[in-house]
Amino acid sequence: MKQIGAKAKEAARFVTAMANARRLLIMHLVLDRELPAEALREQLGLSSSALSQHMAKLRALGLVRVRRDRDNIVHYSCCNDSARKLLALLDHAYGSGPSKQNADLGIPD
Repeated sequence: MKQIGAKAKEAARFVTAMANARRLLIMHLVLDRELPAEALREQLGLSSSALSQHMAKLRALGLVRVRRDRDNIVHYSCCNDSARKLLALLDHAYGSGPSKQNADLGIPD
């Protein structure tokens, strides 16, 4: 197993961000697809300002990518392999069981 060493602070920030249930749900929703902010807001039942605060934290850690389309609509997607791996592990432990994504990441059943 690799030692975290010099990256301990970065890892702690990452784990802290992912320890929030709303941010976990956001990351799950944008894991394999790009979604507009309004769709995320509606699916999560969040106000625009609450979603914006969560997305700011995720963007600051480099976990999500932001794109504005020509109509100035904001879209989000996951852009971080560590987040993908963590979500696959959580899905394996707490979700409906092993998934194709788990297999793709080398996570055993």
